Amino acid sequence: MSRRLRLDIEYDGTDFAGWQIQPNERTIQGEIAEALSTILRQPVSITGAGRTDAGVHARGQVAHVDVPDDAPEPYRILAGVNALTGRDIAVYAARYVSDDFHARFSARSRTYAYRISLRPTAIDRRLTWQVPGELDVVAMQQAAERLVGRYPATTWCAAGAEDRDAIVDVRSAKVSVVGPQLVFAIRADRFVMHMVRTIVGTLVEIGHGKRTAQSIPDLIDARDRSSAGETAPARGLCLEHVE
Repeated sequence: MSRRLRLDIEYDGTDFAGWQIQPNERTIQGEIAEALSTILRQPVSITGAGRTDAGVHARGQVAHVDVPDDAPEPYRILAGVNALTGRDIAVYAARYVSDDFHARFSARSRTYAYRISLRPTAIDRRLTWQVPGELDVVAMQQAAERLVGRYPATTWCAAGAEDRDAIVDVRSAKVSVVGPQLVFAIRADRFVMHMVRTIVGTLVEIGHGKRTAQSIPDLIDARDRSSAGETAPARGLCLEHVE
């Protein structure tokens, strides 16, 4: 018999090849699974709510793992995982949940934030994209408002991705200035590969006056990745919250 354990996880994705286990690569899923296997003295499989790409961070990743009935209390497992993984991973909450909880399929929405530094930065260089030149924040805000809705995500998806024609329900999208950073926050029921980074690349072009905010609906309708902007660097992207 087993019990299902929920983990809430934060990580700096800079030095990882992404969340998902890959041969001969350092991944978040791989490091946590290895730590859990050591603690429980048996192989385990861990499932995450979002499969973040190489270099992408998380403040609110959610995962689940099935552990034996005689497994230690959650706080002991949490402490053990944090002791066995690197300092760029932190499990900050652990609790037993019902067997029908699923980190991926029980999630109703996910929120990502992309941070752009509006000035040179040393402390936040691994967590932001420093964009040269001034940005028209109002135009970017107007463009973000036009992203809300339910539609095929083809324009925003990496070319060749299996789910490039998936329907997404974007529930909110907002650009705001927080101190020396411009933050783009977006919440949706699902995300396709490179979706947020493609949107950010397009918003930056709007901020530089290369496109208009009014072009967003036409870009969505085009369902053509080549019609959108360049893919923004991974380092500015963070999975903030899973509901």
